[in-house]
Amino acid sequence: QTLDKSVTLYTQYKRDEVLFRCHPNFRGLGPWYDWVMLMYTDDNYPGQVLSCPARLMAVVSVDGVEPQKYYHIVQWAGDRTNVDSVLFDEYDFVHTLNTEDPNSFNVHDVDSIERSVFVI
Repeated sequence: QTLDKSVTLYTQYKRDEVLFRCHPNFRGLGPWYDWVMLMYTDDNYPGQVLSCPARLMAVVSVDGVEPQKYYHIVQWAGDRTNVDSVLFDEYDFVHTLNTEDPNSFNVHDVDSIERSVFVI
């Protein structure tokens, strides 16, 4: 499907005093991509709201559309490894762009951000 509109990309998004960054070269010191916990639904789990960590890659809005709405482009963390502790949940994450994988990057409404997360 072709979108006959232009989009604006943003390198940060602020909601409820929390600033989310997604910049390829923040202040000339290298990339800064915050991680967020996203809420989503899955047809395999009807009636449940699930969550998964994702790396925030960009924030976008479609120009000329009212009311203005923001979306984020994210890269999902992957599957849980079930190697968890009291402090941590472990997920697989492959740091490569897989153009064959439709889940490599996804677009979601910014309201799907549940919270920011700390990733090691």
